Amino acid sequence: MLHIGFKKILRNPANSGRDVVEFERKLCYSKDDWAMGRGEDAQMELRLRAADPAGNVTLLVETPVSPGAYRAAAERLLAFSSLGGEQVGYLVPPRRGGDVRLEMMGGEFCGNALRCAALWAAERRGCGGEVAVEISGCGQVLRADVRPDGEVWAEMPRPERMEAV
Repeated sequence: MLHIGFKKILRNPANSGRDVVEFERKLCYSKDDWAMGRGEDAQMELRLRAADPAGNVTLLVETPVSPGAYRAAAERLLAFSSLGGEQVGYLVPPRRGGDVRLEMMGGEFCGNALRCAALWAAERRGCGGEVAVEISGCGQVLRADVRPDGEVWAEMPRPERMEAV
């Protein structure tokens, strides 16, 4: 059983040249949909935001999800074409002193997802400025600057290696 409710938020950041569309969704899955490690008739409601930083929509899951269920949850979320998601990240408690931590479904690093997480954290605290972001696939805390118009600039880690192809 799947229940969906959502609120669509439209914003036009100053000087952006285009609309930014964010969706806030609530999805509720029963245990039959995927194992959440709870009681037999447990349901899991997922609160998420969809953000389009540069043409690749990132679904940010705000609800705590067991890492063992990341893949199954991401497959379900990406199957909803109405969400328009290309990738899924899970907002989890920081471990190394950051303001926010984002675990991508596959454990990878994504610079655009980092910017989305920084904007999410800045909006939660009610102001822009510097945000310290921890993200999967990167061993350091990265700095992002959230500007008043919603634009986000972020520090990128150095590549671990580069190979000729």
